[in-house]
Amino acid sequence: MKPKRTRRYLVRTTLSFFCLLMYVNFAHSQTQRSWADGDPSFQETYDSTNVQSNGIVELIRTPGLESEPDTFLIHLTGIDMVYPKSDQSFFSPEDFNQLPDVDLYMIADAFDRRVFVIRPSDGLEIVEFKGEPSTPEAMERPVKANAFLEQGIRKILITDEGTHRILKFDYDTQVLEWIYGTGSQGSGPNELSTPASAVAIPDSGQILICDRGNNRLLIVDAVSKNVVWTWGPGVLSDPMDAEWVQGNVLVTDRGDHRVLMVNVQSGQIVWQFGTGNAALSDSTLNSPVDAQFLIDGNILIADAGNKRLIEVDANGRIA
Repeated sequence: MKPKRTRRYLVRTTLSFFCLLMYVNFAHSQTQRSWADGDPSFQETYDSTNVQSNGIVELIRTPGLESEPDTFLIHLTGIDMVYPKSDQSFFSPEDFNQLPDVDLYMIADAFDRRVFVIRPSDGLEIVEFKGEPSTPEAMERPVKANAFLEQGIRKILITDEGTHRILKFDYDTQVLEWIYGTGSQGSGPNELSTPASAVAIPDSGQILICDRGNNRLLIVDAVSKNVVWTWGPGVLSDPMDAEWVQGNVLVTDRGDHRVLMVNVQSGQIVWQFGTGNAALSDSTLNSPVDAQFLIDGNILIADAGNKRLIEVDANGRIA
């Protein structure tokens, strides 16, 4: 067995990686190219002569906290699509999310007071959610849009910060089916204050809402609209986003410069990244605005004040 080297490597690439053919023919022989960086050296490997690249890779040795194997995989990435392809004035995207099980993306366009869906292969707009003025469907500042399946039917949850409401639409018909919030800012029954996000809790008939202006999280029964769980007053400061993670809630607490995982049953904080003070380091954040739970268990954080994206593991180390 080869000994592990207690090092980490930072990989920097120019964004000039082009796939010239979209298929891989495994009958071709393996092709390799190598870049040396002192001792040890590293290789970029292609499994087919049908795939070519044009890029520069720099491998810089840096101190690390954990061991890395002698061999590891490098992925070169580049821009696959830009939307819009031409200059489009007054376009103010606040958020985007993929629809479940399909290669379509929703964009919350705050300036145009709408949410629309595009196909990334050609940038074509597929469907739009936008109400006429003075109708229940009308939005003032949509900041989030999340899709989910309800008994196999696609639904869309839109967080309208401007009218302090959460709207649920049927995706296929664009019919408004459900509203939470009276349209007026408040903290009483069926009231919100500049909500930041809403997601459906799978197989529960409940909606998790990040009620930003009231510094709280809510879980609301979709039928009765009763609040079945609330957390955050006195603890959170300007929460920007909340995600459901198997009985826990991942919340981005911008005012306190941290990301928290809260257990719904106990109400206890079970994980935290960020010390509560704004700073730039491997353990601090500065005004984070979003956090997403990744498939491998890590958490991706948009650390806005520090102008960076970081991926953090369960032990609070930057991965």
